[in-house]
Amino acid sequence: MSDPYGSKVREFHEKFGLVVRDTPDTGFWNERQLRVRLMLEEVLEFAKAAGVMVCMEARRVQMDRLWIGDSAETPDLTAMAHELADVAYVTHGTAVQLGIPLLAVTAEVHAANMRKLGPDGKPIINAQGKVQKPEGWKPADVGAVLANKTIPVVQEPPDMGPAERCCFCRKRTRMWTALHDRSPGQQVACCEVCAKSHVPKDVPTKAEWFRQEDARR
Repeated sequence: MSDPYGSKVREFHEKFGLVVRDTPDTGFWNERQLRVRLMLEEVLEFAKAAGVMVCMEARRVQMDRLWIGDSAETPDLTAMAHELADVAYVTHGTAVQLGIPLLAVTAEVHAANMRKLGPDGKPIINAQGKVQKPEGWKPADVGAVLANKTIPVVQEPPDMGPAERCCFCRKRTRMWTALHDRSPGQQVACCEVCAKSHVPKDVPTKAEWFRQEDARR
């Protein structure tokens, strides 16, 4: 089963020296604590962006006021997997309800995350294990994606065969469009330079792209 989100996150973890496992495991306590903290941070940031205030006992919930510690409960890997799926399901449902092209937005955020390297080309990681933003880092331009001002692209795995030619400049590339109104089988090759200089309506259909390539051979 193809998992475009998982492959991007795995690429990020591998590049920044974060933990990657190939078999199910509850992980260490500090790893679980960090994942909970990261998820809570993102939920509270989403609430703020959505104009929703989250309170506990009439006080606004803020990350710097939360204590995240050990529990008497033994980690349950099956339950953890189930709840993670529920979180992902709710996240995707929210995107569907809001009309957000989540695959395209994820591609833009992933590209920005992969730029989180220090001046020496190495990641900056704090004591809790979280990757930090280096000075001069440029965040993802999600607004441009939502406004259809750029073409969202994703990188195909290196084991997918030879690189294809960009549908615009014809340079070899492993980047493919991630247009939300097309199925995975209808995406076309598009290099990162052309993705930034064209808009989604410029992208040819896969049939048109094939005809262009046949005509140039």
